[in-house]
Amino acid sequence: MFLRWFFYRTLKTYCTYLAVPAETPKKNLKNTMEKNYPKTEMEEQGNSIRYREVSTRRIRPTLPDIDVPLLIELHDNWQSSYAEDGVVVVHYDGVVHYTLSDKRSHHLFYAALALNKLSLRCTLSKNEPAELVEANHNRLRLNNMVNTPQAIQLVNKVKQVLEKRGFRFQ
Repeated sequence: MFLRWFFYRTLKTYCTYLAVPAETPKKNLKNTMEKNYPKTEMEEQGNSIRYREVSTRRIRPTLPDIDVPLLIELHDNWQSSYAEDGVVVVHYDGVVHYTLSDKRSHHLFYAALALNKLSLRCTLSKNEPAELVEANHNRLRLNNMVNTPQAIQLVNKVKQVLEKRGFRFQ
């Protein structure tokens, strides 16, 4: 017991001597992690919009339909602003996963999966979406399938990622 206390005090004293001198400013870790994004009109008016950088592994779809032509269009015309400006709208209820709110957010998420994006900057919504995928036993449907090699390759990539996460396709 004494040795544990002695090593703790010695280590604490040694670390304080090695610390940065007081005259150098210490960086606030919170400020270094956040990017300086411009404020939107709603934020300037006082309506606070909450953004959060969310890993694509934690995002879950709620709508069972995937519109393949829309997915191809978003994939081919991907803009970096989709991942940085909070275009994707999600709901977070304090558990592990973020649930997607609208159709456009779903298809931007699927395009991000096909492009191997690790995270998306999302806008947090207070409205909880209906869990249609869970009610359908985690089955997703591909609508308006196009039989081009590019479309098949894109759909296979999205299917592969989502099947690893427990979703099935009809």
